[in-house]
Amino acid sequence: MNFLFLISSLSKESLHIIEDLPIGTSIYTFQTDGCKTENSTGTYRFVDSQKNFNDFFLIDPYTGRVTTKKLIDRDDFCLRRMCSCSKCEITLEVLCVHTGQIFFNDLSVIVDDRNDHAPQFPKSSIIVDVLENVPIGYLIPIDVAIDPDYGLNSIQSYKLFEDSSMLKNSTNKISQAFQIDYSKKNDLLALRLLKSLDREHTDSLQYVIHAYDGGQPQPLVGKLHIRINILDVNDMSPVFDRSNIQVLLSESTSIGSLVARVRATDGDTGLNGLVHYTIVSLDPPSNGTFILSKETGLITKKKDPIV
Repeated sequence: MNFLFLISSLSKESLHIIEDLPIGTSIYTFQTDGCKTENSTGTYRFVDSQKNFNDFFLIDPYTGRVTTKKLIDRDDFCLRRMCSCSKCEITLEVLCVHTGQIFFNDLSVIVDDRNDHAPQFPKSSIIVDVLENVPIGYLIPIDVAIDPDYGLNSIQSYKLFEDSSMLKNSTNKISQAFQIDYSKKNDLLALRLLKSLDREHTDSLQYVIHAYDGGQPQPLVGKLHIRINILDVNDMSPVFDRSNIQVLLSESTSIGSLVARVRATDGDTGLNGLVHYTIVSLDPPSNGTFILSKETGLITKKKDPIV
């Protein structure tokens, strides 16, 4: 009668591999003490062939050589929680049966990250509306970029550049109006206002944000184009083109005749820039002799004056 004896395993060995190794890459060969003699070698296999990890590797039953069966995407392993994101460690449990004895082995395979992803923003460009009277220090929240890589290969910093590619003019009219405000600890990104805005001076600003990872020797970069539309507030008063008008009018001027026209402009836009005219006072009172169009500023004779 034959008996099988379980031999205590040695301390677990470990090795590092880079993710996405080509299929068929040899990563390790088991050479278990007692499982090989001059005349024969035991048979190697994984302890549990149904484990997810084992599906990514093959072991030669006669040599104990372990090779990759599939591409190992460390970022996907992390996302699927097949291993820790901070340390992607896979344990392979192998046994070797030889001359009625079982030899047990553990191998720790640590999958190191490769900088195979560039930072990417949710959108390639965004438009933000900001009132011209927002205070210095005003923050515009920006969605952070995403990088599935880990550690230094993930996002390390952001930089802000003026974007002249989408402007008629070569540079923004308000130089360095915003700066990047980034908290790596909280993963929060924003633009902070440094200078007062004036829509009458410029109605938009263009920027591009670069997101950098820490890849070596060259970091990968993601870009976000930002257009900031500066919205008008009613901060301008109408201004007449002349301070006074003198008109010589004949008493025989017919009713309905144009007497004069007043003109005023307002630097605001939209409803804030519409100008309406009204007569505040007359000296002496005309008793309705003249009429002023509130939209056009035209002054016409309505009736003959009462003498």
